[in-house]
Amino acid sequence: MKRSLLVRGLIFAATAGVYACSDATSPTRGLLHVPPRPSLYQTVPPDVFTSVGPNYQNSGTLYNFPFETWVTLHEDETSNAAFTSKPRVAGASPYYQYPGRTVTATGVYDGRNDTRCAMNLSVNNALVNGGNFGTCGGNVHDDTVKIVGASTTVSRGEKPKQNSYDCDIWGIAICHTVSGTTLLRLRPIAVALKKPTAFPRTVNFANTTSQIAFTIRPNPGTLLLGANLQTITLAATSWQWSGADSTRAQPTCPIPSGVGPDRQCLFTPKESGRLTVKAFVGGYEQTNSVTVQCLTSPLDSILNDTTNDFQVRSALLKMLDSSHPEVAPGFGYDSVKGRGLMHEIGGNVWKLPNNGGYMLVPGDSSKNTECMSYFDSAAPPPVSGAVLSGRAHTHQSPWDGPVYGCETKVFNNGRDSIQFSKFPGDTANGKRPFTKNRKDIVKGGSGQDWFSMIMDLPPKPDYVIDADGTVAEVSYYTLANSGRIHNWAPSTAAKCAWVR
Repeated sequence: MKRSLLVRGLIFAATAGVYACSDATSPTRGLLHVPPRPSLYQTVPPDVFTSVGPNYQNSGTLYNFPFETWVTLHEDETSNAAFTSKPRVAGASPYYQYPGRTVTATGVYDGRNDTRCAMNLSVNNALVNGGNFGTCGGNVHDDTVKIVGASTTVSRGEKPKQNSYDCDIWGIAICHTVSGTTLLRLRPIAVALKKPTAFPRTVNFANTTSQIAFTIRPNPGTLLLGANLQTITLAATSWQWSGADSTRAQPTCPIPSGVGPDRQCLFTPKESGRLTVKAFVGGYEQTNSVTVQCLTSPLDSILNDTTNDFQVRSALLKMLDSSHPEVAPGFGYDSVKGRGLMHEIGGNVWKLPNNGGYMLVPGDSSKNTECMSYFDSAAPPPVSGAVLSGRAHTHQSPWDGPVYGCETKVFNNGRDSIQFSKFPGDTANGKRPFTKNRKDIVKGGSGQDWFSMIMDLPPKPDYVIDADGTVAEVSYYTLANSGRIHNWAPSTAAKCAWVR
C-alpha cells in the first residue's frame, strides 16, 4: 500500500508540473537517439616479404621474431622465377625439361635420380615445418611454419638437370638458364592475447588480502597442422598492477623466462585495482588487463558482474569523467549547445548473449545539459541478442549550489513559468540559476529520476553516479524497500574503490 501511494504521488506531481522539465531537486533525463560506441580491436602486424633468387642455393632470411611465432608463407602472384630450355635433340633424356617455363615454389619434377626436383623452395631451420609448399611440380600452397630468431631461411633447389647432349648433338651447348625471383609473403597466424584470468576473482580488501594467481593464455591455444595438433605459446613481457587509489602503488610482477602455453604471475595486492599484462603472441606484443575488486553490498548482479570484468562500473566512472565534475557550473558556455563544459551523460545497460555479462553503452548527446541527459529507449543493442536491462546517468554538479542550462519550468497549467540561466550572469528577463538541493533527493534519485524509472516499461533499474562518490540504484525494488547506495571512490570505499 505504501508503495502504490508513493507511485500515485509521483505521477500526480509530474502531471501537475512539479517535476516538469527541470526538476527542482536534481538533474533529470530526456529521450534522444544516441548511437552506441564503436568497439575497439587490435590488428596483426603488417605482412613481411622476402625474395629468393633463381640459382641453386639462393636464399632469403625470414623475419627475426624475438619469440617463437607461427606464420604462413605464401607465394606472391608477382613471382617470376623461370628457366629456359633449348629444343631437345635425338637421344635426349625423356626427363629433359622442355620447353622452359616459369616455376612456382614447388619447382619442376626432373625425374632423374640425381636431381628429382628442380628449382623448388625449401624452408630451413624452422622449429616446425608444415611440409614446404607442396609436392614437386604440383599445385603450390601456403606453408605453415613455427620460427624464431634470424636463422630460418628459404633456399632454392638445383636447376633442371644440365646435360648438354639433351639439346646439342655435340654436347657443348648450355641447355638451361634461369632468371627471375620468387617473392614470399610472411604473415603471422592471427592469435590474440586472451583476457587474463584472476583467482580468486574478488577480494574484500577492506578487511583482508589474498594472493591472486593471474594467468594469461593465447587464443586460439592450438592449431591443426596436417593430422597433428600443435601448441601455440606466448611470452610475458610486462606485468603491472595499478591500484584504484594510485597513492598505494604496488610493485610489478617479475617477468618469467621462456615461452609456454600459459604464463602466470602470483601477486598479493593491498586494494582493488587492475593488472595489465603485455605478452608477445601472434607476431607482436599485445596488451590486455583484468581487475580484481570488492563485491558491492548489498549484492547487485549488474555492478558485481565479473564475467565482463565489471564493465558497468568502469563505464559509469568514464561517464562521470566525461561529464566534467571538476569544472565550475556554467564554465565554458557553448552557445550552440546551450550549455557549459559540465553536463549530464546517460546510457543503456545491456545483458549480453551467451552469458557474456553486462555492458553499459553511454550516449553523450549535444543536447545534454547540467540538468538533463538524453538517451534512446529504443537504441539498437551493441551486439545481436543483447537485452536492454537498465539505464544509467550522471549527477556531476555540486550539491546545494547553482547549475545552469536547465529547461524552463512550467506550472499552474501553463499559466506561469520560470526561466533558468544558461550561464553565470545570464539574468535577463528574470532568469536565475537553478539550485540543486541534496535534501530533496530520495534514496539517491530525484523525483524526475523516480518518475522516469516508473514510466520506463518494462521496469528496469537506473544507476545514478554522483561526483560525491556514490552510485544509487533507482528501481522498483528500492522504491518499495530500503535504498541501495554504493560507494565507488577511494574517499568513500576504503581499499574497495571501483577501477576505471
